[in-house]
Amino acid sequence: YSLTNDLYLAEESFEKAIFTNPFHHLSRYNYGAFLISMSDSTSAQDQFKKAIEISPDYLLAHYALIETYAKNNNKQQAEEAFKVLIALAPLHQLTKQAQKLITNL
Repeated sequence: YSLTNDLYLAEESFEKAIFTNPFHHLSRYNYGAFLISMSDSTSAQDQFKKAIEISPDYLLAHYALIETYAKNNNKQQAEEAFKVLIALAPLHQLTKQAQKLITNL
């Protein structure tokens, strides 16, 4: 739906998917990414955090959370989230990208 610019239906679909299965980490992550595209970083952060709660080793959600903090110039939270990511995957490409984001804050 978001590809056809029917943003209301896109958001409704994400909410329905989460209602149907609130413990599906990919739905939470994708909804967060959608919310970022809608400039709703606070709600997006909530979705990324929920994705991480459901699947603590889902690196993409960790990176997205760090990226969102960085875009909002929230260095302290970005650094805290980065510590978790580096503990999970110190040599992963997403960790290297996150480090660049933090360095540029």
